[in-house]
Amino acid sequence: MNEALAAALLKGRSRMSIAHHVPGRIRLRFAPDILTQVPELKALIDSGGLEEMAGVTDARVNPFAFSIVVSYDTGRIAPSDWETLIAGGDAEAEAVLRRLLES
Repeated sequence: MNEALAAALLKGRSRMSIAHHVPGRIRLRFAPDILTQVPELKALIDSGGLEEMAGVTDARVNPFAFSIVVSYDTGRIAPSDWETLIAGGDAEAEAVLRRLLES
């Protein structure tokens, strides 16, 4: 995962929530304004940048439902990492992203 993706995820995570999660697959809902409020996240999504995240095997955006489904390798990303990334404190979320950057 690159620094631009990490920065965009940290900036946009307050506009995301976990809609459904089973180990290996998560659906994230996002606020309708996320793509205008965090334009760098839109650019990364449009370019397939989420799949650069270590352990992410697929990412599909549904702009009509304001959601994204991410399939991931549970051996590389722990299911609890998603809760930390989306709803945890800033320092904890950044630590998860840094660990994934180093993977």
